[in-house]
Amino acid sequence: MTPTTAARRPGRNSLWWSVSPSARAWLTVGFLRGRRPFSALERWQTRYLPAYGVWGLVVVAVFPLVFGFA
Repeated sequence: MTPTTAARRPGRNSLWWSVSPSARAWLTVGFLRGRRPFSALERWQTRYLPAYGVWGLVVVAVFPLVFGFA
């Protein structure tokens, strides 16, 4: 497995990572139809930021150790 493949597919969490785009699309469509406030979409994206931050930290801090980068 290459580092790029590992970063793109977080293994067991791949279902979890597909939830964010799906929920974002659902909330965006609701906003565009006038059924949901924009704050719902904003709140979802803001709450999801820590998950992206943790994954970014894993890619930056752990991947070099696992894949032997100099």
